[in-house]
Amino acid sequence: MVAQRQTGFSLVEMMLATLLSVSLSVAATEWFISILSLTRSQQVSIESNEIGRFVLRYMEINIEKAGAGTGDQPAISFSGDDLIVRYQSELPLIGEVRNCLGNKISHSLVVDQLSVEAYELGGKELKCSSGRLVDWITEGIDDISYEVAVDQGSFLGTVFESGRLDGVPDQYVSASEFNPELMNPVALRVVVTAYKPIESNPFKSNYWQRSSPEDFMSRKFTTLVVLPNG
Repeated sequence: MVAQRQTGFSLVEMMLATLLSVSLSVAATEWFISILSLTRSQQVSIESNEIGRFVLRYMEINIEKAGAGTGDQPAISFSGDDLIVRYQSELPLIGEVRNCLGNKISHSLVVDQLSVEAYELGGKELKCSSGRLVDWITEGIDDISYEVAVDQGSFLGTVFESGRLDGVPDQYVSASEFNPELMNPVALRVVVTAYKPIESNPFKSNYWQRSSPEDFMSRKFTTLVVLPNG
C-alpha cells in the first residue's frame, strides 16, 4: 500500500506567512499615515501663507491712510500692543475713504484701532474697531508687532538741527518706545505671526492648544509701510 503525501502548508509556513502579512500591513498603514500627515502639513503651510499675505495687505491698505488731513493729530499711536491709525474720511485728491471695516464714514476724523485678541472658540484673531463698530477680520494670527521708523532731524555740517526733518529714518523704535508728540514717523515695519494647528479637526476642544511644537505651524511675515502723510 502506497502512503499518500499530505498537501498544504505546515505550521511554520503558516506562521511565516502571517508574520509577513502583518508586517506588510503595518508598513502600508505607516506609509498611509505619513502621506496624510505630509498632505495636512502642506495644506496648513498654504493656509498660513494665505493668511499672512492677506493680513500684510490689509495692514498696508489701512496704514497708508494714516495722517491724511489730521492736522495736529498724530498719524499713528499705540495703546499697548494695539495700533491706532488716524485720517480724514474724505480726502480732496482721493475722494471717499473707507475705514478698516470697509464702511463708508461721514464724520471727518477716522480713528481705527487694530488689535490681536483671543476669541471664544480659542486661538487669536485680528480685530478692527472704528468708532463704535467692531468686527473680527481673520483668525490664525498669533501676534502682530511694530517698529516705527523715526525721522529725528538732519545734520548740516557739524550742526544737528532737530527741527529740520529730511524724511529719512534715523532709527527704529518699538511700539512702547514711540512717542507721537516727540517723534516724526516716516514708515512702519509690521511683523505678522501666523499660527495654524496641524490637527485637521477645528471642533476639538484643544484644537488651538500648543502641546508640542509639532502640533502647530508658526510663520512670520514682514512688510514696511511708508507713511506719506505722517
